[in-house]
Amino acid sequence: MPTSIIVYGPQGCGKTRHARVLARHFDLPKVLDTGIDGVSLARLPHTAFANTLVLTHEDPSALPAHQRSQFQLIPYVEAAKAAGVFRPVNQSDQE
Repeated sequence: MPTSIIVYGPQGCGKTRHARVLARHFDLPKVLDTGIDGVSLARLPHTAFANTLVLTHEDPSALPAHQRSQFQLIPYVEAAKAAGVFRPVNQSDQE
């Protein structure tokens, strides 16, 4: 069972801004942000495979298949909703 999570989404979507909230929600003590830490998914350090929230703008398929199974992969929008970072806006005329 994966003990680390990769949250992925486009640059500027809020992954880094909400890193602490996401890590707390998923009960992960470490955060590795590929954009800030200068690491690609293909070259993740061994420490990222245990109790780490990995944030990336890269497509998770860049991670070698034998390593991908060691992570839970979650799109940023889903992770943010689960963590209560934002709620979808009701755009209908009825509220």
